[in-house]
Amino acid sequence: MEWTYHVSVINRVTTDIDEDFDKAFASTIADWLPHELAKRGLTHLLNQGYFVEFGCGTGGVVAELQRRYPDVPMIGIDCDRERLTAAESRNSGAHFIRARLEHTPLIDESVPLAFSSRIYQLENEHRYAEIIQEIHRILKSGAVYFVVDRLYERFTHAFAECGFKVLHEDSLTAIYQKR
Repeated sequence: MEWTYHVSVINRVTTDIDEDFDKAFASTIADWLPHELAKRGLTHLLNQGYFVEFGCGTGGVVAELQRRYPDVPMIGIDCDRERLTAAESRNSGAHFIRARLEHTPLIDESVPLAFSSRIYQLENEHRYAEIIQEIHRILKSGAVYFVVDRLYERFTHAFAECGFKVLHEDSLTAIYQKR
């Protein structure tokens, strides 16, 4: 009985920490994206269609962006049913799609803005090349893709090979534009 209680407390504390981190991360990203768009004279992309988050998880970033930009349609894509259920419960205005990131049902060249965080460090090299190709397929010409992830050299070459222009790249963040 005592062991069950302690596990319950640990789970509750861990969940609270995860939720606090998720909120802080989402807020930071929601500040960063428009700042970077403005810095590059690309804020018009916010009015050219919808914003897609690849690997949206529980939808924290989508929720924060939806709160700040209620007129911009938001789409979250993830393959995990439980995470998408959580995302749907916290986002009344966004649309969520359950799909593998390398095979989405989105239309070719239909997305002006996309974002992902921490998806490439979880994938093998073959799969992330397919994900990058899929993102390239759905982005409009001139569209921007924001990445927050560990960016290894072999990984960043895949963006160049796919035809992306580098707007910004460091060890943890990158901004690519479809030519």
